[in-house]
Amino acid sequence: MGVSKSINIIVRTAYQAMKLTPGTEVHLLLHDEPLQIEAQVQSNAGTAPITVTETAEWKSSNVVVAR
Repeated sequence: MGVSKSINIIVRTAYQAMKLTPGTEVHLLLHDEPLQIEAQVQSNAGTAPITVTETAEWKSSNVVVAR
């Protein structure tokens, strides 16, 4: 007879969600003007959203996506 044990691990992120404004689908061409996007996060504490536009960083593994 062997011995076994199990545990549950719960990982909670610092934020519930990220909201990008504008929230609609956007299509841009190379010659279009730059589009300013605002990023906000909602903390798990239920406080007011925090604007993180200046610290948010876009990354993608899709080579077709503009960087």
